[in-house]
Amino acid sequence: MKELTRQRLIYMASDYLMLNVGMLVFYVVRYKIDEHAMMVPAFSAWFKSTPVILGQILFPLGIMVLFLLSGCYNRSPLFYR
Repeated sequence: MKELTRQRLIYMASDYLMLNVGMLVFYVVRYKIDEHAMMVPAFSAWFKSTPVILGQILFPLGIMVLFLLSGCYNRSPLFYR
């Protein structure tokens, strides 16, 4: 594998990981702020619900698709001279 391709894959993996961490922090803060309105006794029960799991998986993938479509992972003349 070429070095440039390997570096792009590393960027993509780190972006996906950080997007997942960001979503996790969002869900924790959202649960703590709106804990009484959630009507769920425990965070673990709420976090295992289908909408939360789908959001944790699909939102970062959607952002990654936007990154790909906007050309964030293409060869940029600004960084590769």
